[in-house]
Amino acid sequence: PANIKGGTSLVVDVAHILGVRPGVGERDWEDGRPIVPRLVLICPRRNSLAFPVDEVLGIPRFESSKLGHIPGTVDGQGMSLVSGLIHLEGRTIGVLNPDTLFKMMEESI
Repeated sequence: PANIKGGTSLVVDVAHILGVRPGVGERDWEDGRPIVPRLVLICPRRNSLAFPVDEVLGIPRFESSKLGHIPGTVDGQGMSLVSGLIHLEGRTIGVLNPDTLFKMMEESI
């Protein structure tokens, strides 16, 4: 559990669900800045959940028609959660399906 602004939230290891290794202690590939871990708080239903992230680049909005297809060569444990790809600030970013992610997060508790 984490105390966030006076409230208690469960912390879920999304990196484990996605099958990725956290980048703690590494530096950003682009400008060499230290990666500073953060907690992201979400409220998927009535419960609040938090999960650690390496960085928060913002909360971009995009049209679903701009969502690109996932190449067949991409594979991995968390790929079943990826709805598609977007290009943002010179990076290709996988967009996670929130309903599937929230369900997996709640099941991992």
